Amino acid sequence: MKNRIAWVDFVRASGMVMIIMVHSLAGVYGPSFLGKLLFAVNVPVFFVLSGYLFKEKKLSQVIKGGFFNLILPYVFSAILIALIEQVYSIFPSWVNEFSAKDFVKGAFYGIGTSTVLPNKLAIPAIGAIWFLLAMFCGNILFTLAFKLSNRMNKQGTLEFLVIIMVIAGFWTSKYIQLPWSLNAALVSQSFYYAGYMIRKYDLVEKANLSLASIGLILWMISAQSGFFYLNTAFADNRLLAVLGGIGGSYFMMVVAKVITESITTKYIDYYGKLSLIVLSIHLVEMNSLKVNSFIAQHIFTITNSNLAITYAIVFYRLLITILAVVVIPKIPVVRSFYLNRQYPFFKKH
Repeated sequence: MKNRIAWVDFVRASGMVMIIMVHSLAGVYGPSFLGKLLFAVNVPVFFVLSGYLFKEKKLSQVIKGGFFNLILPYVFSAILIALIEQVYSIFPSWVNEFSAKDFVKGAFYGIGTSTVLPNKLAIPAIGAIWFLLAMFCGNILFTLAFKLSNRMNKQGTLEFLVIIMVIAGFWTSKYIQLPWSLNAALVSQSFYYAGYMIRKYDLVEKANLSLASIGLILWMISAQSGFFYLNTAFADNRLLAVLGGIGGSYFMMVVAKVITESITTKYIDYYGKLSLIVLSIHLVEMNSLKVNSFIAQHIFTITNSNLAITYAIVFYRLLITILAVVVIPKIPVVRSFYLNRQYPFFKKH
């Protein structure tokens, strides 16, 4: 159990670093093969892990758990962004300007990329924490599909339901970005299912290096085929995007298991264990502050190098998140929003 938890947290840490990297790529590195490689798996891997750790529960338990462990962090992070942006008039060079109207629309709609609805209503993006809403919806969808499959007791029912949801997610995204990142939640069912099957057949514990190699190849082919933006359920090649997300995630899982069994990774594991804090604070920093622009300007003046800018911004953002995972667990009330299982608002008697 200890090793299993270690490699799961190691994968979470790796996924978070990839998310930070992809948000920090400067200049030509954004549309590069590296960018495609990161986008192909940086978010899908978290849904694969959720499928791997899936245990059937009552739907009410899934909703309640999702509220405390996903919705509360989402709400608190959105509030933090609004509070920080209140000081724009004092620090206009360092803080983004606050727009109450855009903020409320973006927070309630909950999508990662801004869009215009069919009725011409513009919806601003809330940023990286779209993932929390997508996972909340995704958990519910996979639970419903799993329960329906068990009730019908027919082989292939779960697979059929997953395929229908994935197709629906990609198809609807051509016409509308649904609230609470539901398009992404639908497409993510492929990753939940993959994670569940990986666990069912014990493919990580067996450390199947041949399958891991195939996973790596699929990941590379997927990246070569184009971009995969899960937040908007867009892919240049949908089938390869799904296969690459699954293959790349499995490769990361096997490699993480090998690493955590070979060397001590407790600090990386701790970072991964608190990946919810990492994601949320990264989003808060990215949405409310202009520090990355300041860094980019100064580094470019000195080096004239996009690579140097990327390194500097990644380092800065990693440092912010490392400070967050050290400090936030020590702050009463605040820690209850992000670590509610460990620090509930009200202690049970």
